[in-house]
Amino acid sequence: MWLEELAARPEALAPSAEHQVIVIQAQLEIDGVLRSMPVKAANEQPAYADANLMARYDFNRQLSATLNLNNMFDKKY
Repeated sequence: MWLEELAARPEALAPSAEHQVIVIQAQLEIDGVLRSMPVKAANEQPAYADANLMARYDFNRQLSATLNLNNMFDKKY
């Protein structure tokens, strides 16, 4: 999926070959760690949802203000 996203980018915006290798190696390491975990450990945390809100106001083309509210209902997970 990541490689398909890269292929869709213009060449000027694509990361270097070295950076691509670093990202793929990190993904493979993460995959290896996740695959080595017992099934119970991988599934211990139940699913949850939180509510976030972002508002932005553009004063002009060069100046804007953004307000972010994360975990609006202050739930602990």
